[in-house]
Amino acid sequence: VPCDWDVISLRSQCPYGVCVTPHLTRVQPDGNEPEEMCRHGVNYGFYAMLYRAGALIPVANALHRQIWNNSRPGCLANDVALAAISDRIAYYAVPSS
Repeated sequence: VPCDWDVISLRSQCPYGVCVTPHLTRVQPDGNEPEEMCRHGVNYGFYAMLYRAGALIPVANALHRQIWNNSRPGCLANDVALAAISDRIAYYAVPSS
């Protein structure tokens, strides 16, 4: 795992991003999906998550702002919201397939 990680999903369906190893992806927001819909369509699953202790509060605050943004109702799902802010946090995922 790269040293800069903040969050790691140990099982992600439909991961979108850059492969950093054969079994690990650096998650990125899907630019093919509209921002107002929270770039919904990729990085599904909130099954087993690892959070770096020092990054937990900043990540939780950013996730909270994303989820409870009235102008973006597509961000209510934690997995989608986390992927949408992956340009601001170091979020990695292990693809499930």
